[in-house]
Amino acid sequence: HATLNNSSDKVTLTPQNGAKVCVNGREVVQETLLNHHDRVLFGNNHLYVFDNPKAAAPSPSPIPTFEAAQAELAENSGVMGLLGDKAKSSKDMLLMDDLVKLYPQVQEANAMSEELDRRVRFELVLMSPQGRGLRENEGRTEVYISLTNLDSGNEFFWSKDKFSDRKYLMRDMYQNYMEGESWKLPQEKDPFWEPADSPLLIGTCHVYLQSLAYLIEVAESFSVTDFRGEDQGKLEIELRPCDSEWRELGEEFSEPDDVIGQAINFKVKLNKGHDLSPKYAAYYCQYKFYLEDEFTRTPEASKAVNPQFKFEKKYTFKPVTKQLMDYLQNSYIIVELWGRQKDSGKKSSKTTKELMQGDKPKQGAVGDSRPAPAGAAAASAEAKNLKSELDTLKQKSERNEQKIKQLQTLVNEARKSGKDVLQVDKVDKILSATAASSARPVVNKGGKGGAAAAGGGGKSGSSATKAEEKRSEAMGKSTSAACSIQ
Repeated sequence: HATLNNSSDKVTLTPQNGAKVCVNGREVVQETLLNHHDRVLFGNNHLYVFDNPKAAAPSPSPIPTFEAAQAELAENSGVMGLLGDKAKSSKDMLLMDDLVKLYPQVQEANAMSEELDRRVRFELVLMSPQGRGLRENEGRTEVYISLTNLDSGNEFFWSKDKFSDRKYLMRDMYQNYMEGESWKLPQEKDPFWEPADSPLLIGTCHVYLQSLAYLIEVAESFSVTDFRGEDQGKLEIELRPCDSEWRELGEEFSEPDDVIGQAINFKVKLNKGHDLSPKYAAYYCQYKFYLEDEFTRTPEASKAVNPQFKFEKKYTFKPVTKQLMDYLQNSYIIVELWGRQKDSGKKSSKTTKELMQGDKPKQGAVGDSRPAPAGAAAASAEAKNLKSELDTLKQKSERNEQKIKQLQTLVNEARKSGKDVLQVDKVDKILSATAASSARPVVNKGGKGGAAAAGGGGKSGSSATKAEEKRSEAMGKSTSAACSIQ
């Protein structure tokens, strides 16, 4: 790896061409003077402390520990940049400890891949709970190891435990290679190999459920983002409130308090994806709703770019509890998009070393100059929640306006026919309906009981006041919602 020269009690180190040598955590490429207790790394695994008794200080300083030298290497590699600002919490300290321990192991795995020409590259990446398909409070950010096939470009993610198990097998393979023994293994036993069709979490989208609490449908294309915060396409998803016969409700809504204690029926539809990456041979989606322990999963769709899932699941809750209503108003389902990558079968004429030199680190990985934005996932979730609330308000506003138009039609027809009496149950039906009604407003031609006369008194006047209060309430909600949206 290097040539050491001692001249007049001064020791210098000169790296050989192409050899990796680090002094005090930094790679050196030219002749370097070594000082007492300098840390010297040859390659990826041979770490030493340089001891020069003649240059030692009168009061001896403690010998640097192996752990301190590893931390120094990790810090100078840029691995700590993955944490963003200074790590302060206990979770950050655990994360830092994982990074310091795993960094030299990843370097070792890359060195073995290069020497054995295994055509893969390993990198450290950080995955937040949201990036793994979890909620923000369901765990901590963890270190994963990204494996990139340098021929196909396919990327996979290994947990720390899986990487550790594979690394021991890599060492056995490398040791056999160094001893001149038979070292090549069948593909299915090769520790550097990962099948192209291994399921890969492409990304997730959050579908907020607030609209269901008002019996308002959702039909939208939701953006799918990966753990790096990058857009991976869209999923067309619908939430459809239904009646007891599974007919989809129309242009009305109900207040959440009115739904509690009643039955609620709705469908969750995962229709299709679009603008997805063509690198995948098949896709499927999965999610959990409310108290479900198991994932609900769609069939696999093999059409590239725009897969058709055509999936539908019906849900019935009878009666609706306050707990369920709180869930609908304040929570969301996480829809995960999974894929199986294509195996091109192509192999470059370049060596692993040449391919590594031309392969840039992925965003958010060690060595990348563009770390994933801190808090991006939280900001994205907040934006999606706000959008869901605005969509719900907008639909409530539109439906309140429709009620007002129906009431206006009722009044106009009464005036045209010279009548001054409106049938209370028809007015109440317009104001209180929770399902679409195609019935035309009916004008009562007489001033009989059960009708409210304009300007009348007694019970009729009370009913008219009640109807007017509901109408005013509807108008107030419409105006309030419209102002909120603006």
